[in-house]
Amino acid sequence: MSFWEAEAFCTWAGGRLPTEEEWEAAARGPSGLVYPWGDAWQDGVCNTREAVLGVTSPVGLFPRARQAERAIDDLAGNVWEWCASLYDPNSKGSRDARVLRGGSCGSPLGATRSASRNAGHSYIRYADVGFRVVCVAHLGP
Repeated sequence: MSFWEAEAFCTWAGGRLPTEEEWEAAARGPSGLVYPWGDAWQDGVCNTREAVLGVTSPVGLFPRARQAERAIDDLAGNVWEWCASLYDPNSKGSRDARVLRGGSCGSPLGATRSASRNAGHSYIRYADVGFRVVCVAHLGP
């Protein structure tokens, strides 16, 4: 999944990709958690290299990975997630790099920390990258 494909789907669905800041706020929750489920690593809690699946899994297969305070599934492991934010707009040679968050099924446990980030070139289709759609509720008539 490339960044441009993810962004196009979000637009089609009436939503958008989260910014890096929004993604991290969702993963950390109001308490600023180190991992979405708490402040300590737990074996078998999410789909990372340590789970030894080696492939992506259905969302919700690891219920202990649910964000503790917001009940959001799979913010750690399974697939890296595109964010709308540029990775480093000042970096020469990678001006198109976008932020990826959350780690994947091939990532070590450290990549699943709520503060971990990675870069992906927007035009490349990655097998272990997906996305989350942010939907904004419209209030009023």
